[in-house]
Amino acid sequence: MRPSSTTAVILDVPPCYFYIDGDNDTFAYQVLILYKTNSYQKDEFEEELITTLLEYEKAMNIIKNTANSIKSIKERVIKNKN
Repeated sequence: MRPSSTTAVILDVPPCYFYIDGDNDTFAYQVLILYKTNSYQKDEFEEELITTLLEYEKAMNIIKNTANSIKSIKERVIKNKN
């Protein structure tokens, strides 16, 4: 799960910073420069996008946990039949 916008405030980075590919240090550095020089303007679209991404992450975690639970139950049923 990605850090929350509260974490972004504590670390003094823009919320979008957590969605930058880990291998792209140059881009991450440029984003921080824009943010620190106040050239960065958070808008309603970005907030909506981040909220949507977080909702999708939660949904994917639920799907993953459900799939693991089904797999575990299936394995127990098969084990009990033998």
